[in-house]
Order: sequence, then structure tokens, then C-alpha cells
Amino acid sequence: VRVHETVPDTVLDEADEVVLVDVTPDELTARLAAGKVYLPQQAERAAQNFFRKGNLIALREIALRRTAEHVEDDMRGWRVEQSGAATLQAWNTSGAILACVGPHEGAAHTVRTAARLAGQLNVRWHAAYVETPRLQRLAAAERDRILATLKLAEELGADTAVLTGADIAQQLAAQAQRLNCATLVIGRPDEPRGWRAAWPRPALARALARHAPALDIVEVGRADSSRRLPRAALGGRGSDTADDAEGSRPRWSGYAWAAASSVAVTLLATPLAGVLELVNIVMLFLLGVVGVAMRFGRGPAAFAAALNVAAFDYFFVQPRFSFAVSDVQYLVTFAVMLGVGLLVGQLTAGLRFAVGVSTSRERRAQSLFELTRELSAALESTRVVELGAAAVQGHFGGRALVLVTNASDQLVPPAAAPPGFDMSVADWAFRQGRPAGLATATLAAQSWHYIPLQAPMRVRGVLAVAPAQPRWLLIPEQAQQLETLARQIAIALERVHYVEVAQSAVVEMESERLRNALLGAISHDVRTPLTALIALAESLQTLPPAAHADAARAIVAQARQLHALVNNLLDMARLESGGGTVNLRRDWQSVEEVVGSAIRAARPVLGDVPVR
Repeated sequence: VRVHETVPDTVLDEADEVVLVDVTPDELTARLAAGKVYLPQQAERAAQNFFRKGNLIALREIALRRTAEHVEDDMRGWRVEQSGAATLQAWNTSGAILACVGPHEGAAHTVRTAARLAGQLNVRWHAAYVETPRLQRLAAAERDRILATLKLAEELGADTAVLTGADIAQQLAAQAQRLNCATLVIGRPDEPRGWRAAWPRPALARALARHAPALDIVEVGRADSSRRLPRAALGGRGSDTADDAEGSRPRWSGYAWAAASSVAVTLLATPLAGVLELVNIVMLFLLGVVGVAMRFGRGPAAFAAALNVAAFDYFFVQPRFSFAVSDVQYLVTFAVMLGVGLLVGQLTAGLRFAVGVSTSRERRAQSLFELTRELSAALESTRVVELGAAAVQGHFGGRALVLVTNASDQLVPPAAAPPGFDMSVADWAFRQGRPAGLATATLAAQSWHYIPLQAPMRVRGVLAVAPAQPRWLLIPEQAQQLETLARQIAIALERVHYVEVAQSAVVEMESERLRNALLGAISHDVRTPLTALIALAESLQTLPPAAHADAARAIVAQARQLHALVNNLLDMARLESGGGTVNLRRDWQSVEEVVGSAIRAARPVLGDVPVR
């Protein structure tokens, strides 16, 4: 049954407000039978065809769902406007789920459980990992597993994010409030062993309940394959961002510099011991702890604090050159000095971590801003290709290629294919409109990552990247940065394409206007010979045979003039339409011959008019 009473979906999408007038299918059927909707004949036909109860139930479901989506958009917009309100809480309206990804091996099981739960409830879900200064010092294998878990969550349909902060529970609660997630799915923590059992860390669920008491928390049990990693696996150090805030220095070099700092402060304070009070000497040692924390982080700062306490006791407290203490009050000084040193080191290391994260974000935003600014001034596709490849290569290192299509909608291969580049994979990504190659589920063994340049109207090409560090593509921030760069390149290519189309249309319109103007201008020249030919032909009917020769010559002259004019018009039209070319035969000619040829060609038109 064809339904004519329809409206475009954009009417609902762009509406400022949607009001649902809802009735049950039985009530609507009763109104139809009573003639309150259609005339009796139309109502009977409608009840037998479209207005069946099943169709009405389906229509009611669609109306309720579209109205709910519109109301949810309004609610999200209001929450964005009120994002600064301290009392803003997550509302259990859509039932969205936030899965918490941790460094333990059971994180993948937690993500799969959250995906199944979201599928059963038919709700959206998100996954988040909180990067803290302590977790940033995990081994590279640990960090790779975290990135792989986030990639798994993305493949299962989640929106992933990496958060930074010192308090995991606080960051997760804030993320749940921003996304309006009423349910958090977390993994069950491992039981502490050894000395950790004496000072266990607060449970994440308890901390989340303290920060967001209105949230529902689902604790997922560990899978059978989950096991506790040995302590040796946590001794290394990795990087989870392209702009590693901790740097790439070996970990033990920080402790060596901490020892060197303690020696330097001791040597500096030794000649000042007779001039300064001991409290001022303590300040010098604390200054050394701050310097080590700023440069090397929390661990070396704690080591420097312990060394400085020992050096202060050995070299400056009576009896000197001995760890014995003559005054018990110095024990309080040592404890306070050590505590202040550890606290200052912790705060300074956290500040350094936050500065590093902010610098990384600023660098990503700056690269995106520079690319957008340069692309806005590009007027040719070749320039867009150069700028896009340079921006991606500058951010990710390695190699980058931007492949565009030709007039036949075929992907143009590069002039010189670099090592590892596969044109067939790039063509697959272009045809399917999905990423392929490195860090994807399609041909993951490739050394290049191929991402289609998806513009608003169509796919404009493929961006191929061989990053300096392949694991960068597993990081959500870096993957989103690459997608954003690719989207900007695609939009710029589409803009240049439509600019070229508009310019071509303007040229065609101008050509058509000139052609019409030309035809209007020469219409008089065409009409005049035709009028003369008609007059001469009519005069032949009345002239005697002796005068026919003169009239015939005049007719031939006018006909030749008209024939030449028509040929010129045809040649001009063919040249403007691109159907002909002009081949110039350049040769030396005398001026007299050129002028004489022109006068002889124009003599039939000039007649007896003298030419000087």
C-alpha cells in the first residue's frame, strides 16, 4: 500500500520541539470505523489495507522512539549547557553503560560482559581507561594489553576514551556524569598478596560509591584465564601516547641523578654550615628533592628525600659524621623532612604528569589547527594532497600518502610506491569505505594503515600511513586524531572539487551567454543576404531574359557571402565546444602579400569602395 501522507525525516531532525499525540491502536481503529478519520468508503478500504493493528503498533513504536530520541537530544544539550554545575548528576533515562578498563588481564572479560549487557538492554555503552602517574610506569606489555582492550571495546561498538588524573574513581564518576551513564561495569580486583595485604588499597567500587552514590555499579567476576601477573612484569616502563609525558630515559638514570643531587646539595651546604641555621640547610635539601621530582618523577624524588635525610643527619647534626643523634628532637626533624620531601615529590610529579598530558593535547590541537588553516587556503587538489601528507607525517612520523581519484572514479596509485605499500589494500579501503591494514581487523599484518577519506557526499580518496610507532594507532586519542585529520583532508578535497565544478559551470554559462549575444549580433547580417536573395529571385520572374545574367551574378555573390558567414559560425561553435583544434602553420610572409590577400577576399563586399 502506497502511503502519501508522509513528511521527510529532516522535519523531525530540525524541529525545535516535538509533541507526541498518542492513542492506542484499538482507539484509532474505533475512530476510523466511526468515520472520524476518513469518509466511510475510504475508511473501509484503509482498515483493510494499511490501518491494520500490526501496522498501527509499528507506527506507534516509531513515533515513540523518534520522540524519545528528540527528547534525549534536548536533554544532552541542556546537560552540555549545565556542564559547569557542581550538582549535575547522571540520570537513568537512557540506561547507558560505562565500562572501566584497567591494567589487569581480566579487562577484556569486563569489556565483553559490558557489551553483552548493553546488547541485552539495547542501550549505548562506553569504555574508559584512567591514566594515573602510577599506571604510567607500567611495563610496555601491560600498556599494550590496555590499548588492545580499548580496541576490542571499540570493535564491539563502544565509544572509547583515555582519561588522565590522579584519582581513578573521581575521573570515572565525572565521565559517567558527562555521558549520562547510570551504570558502571568494573572488574573484580585481585586479592592483595604479601605485604600489600597489610595495607590494601581502597576498593574501586567503594570509591565510586563515595564520588557518585547515585550510580549503579556492576562488578564482573574474573574469567578463568585471568591470573595475577608476576611482579617482574611491572618493573618496566612504557609509553601510551605519541607524546610520552615521561620521556624515554631509562628508569634507573633518575635514581642516579637523585644520588648526584644529594651529593651536590651536601657539598653546597657544607661551607654554609657555620653561617646558616640548620633549618635553612633543611630548606636546601628540600629544594633538591623538588628539582629531582620536577625532572625525574616520584620514585627518584622519594629516593632523593631519603638520601637527603641521611646526609643531613650524617654531616650536619651533632655528633657529626655519625648517624647517632644527641638530641631526640632531631628525630622529629628527620620525620618531617622525609614526609615533606615525599609529599613535595608526589605533588611535583603529579603536576609534571598533568603538564605533560596538557602539552600532548595542545600539540594535537595545534597540529589540527595548522592543517585546517592551511587547507582553507588551498585551491587545488594537489596542494591539499601535499598539505595533508605533510601534516600526518609530521604528527605520526614515518611515511604518509594521500591518494585521490581520477575522472573515472579510480584510485590513482603513487608515482613511486614506498616499501610495504599495497595498492590493492588501499583500493579495498576505498571501495568498502572502511579502514584496513595495520591496527585494524582487516589485513592487520600490513605495515601501512589505510583509512578512507570520507567526505560528506562521498569517499574522496585514501590516506595511507606507516607511523614511526605502530602501537600509536591503538591509542584512542591518536586514532581519533588520525580520523580527524583524514576527515579534514576529505572535506578540503570535496570543497576543491565543488569549486572546480562551480568554475566550470560559470565558464559554460559565460560561453552560452556569449554565444547568444553573438547570434543576436549577427542576426541582422544573416537576414540581410536572405532578404536580397528573395528579392532577386522574385525579380527574375519579371525581368527579360537578357537581364537574367546580372541578377544571377548578384544571387551568387549574396549566397557566397551567406555561406561564408554560416561556415564561420559553425567553426566558432565547434571551437568553443572543444570539438576542434586550431593548428597554426607559422611561416614568414610579406606585409604587402598579406594585405593584398585580405583586400582581394573582401573585394566582393567592398565593391567600388577604394581602400588606402
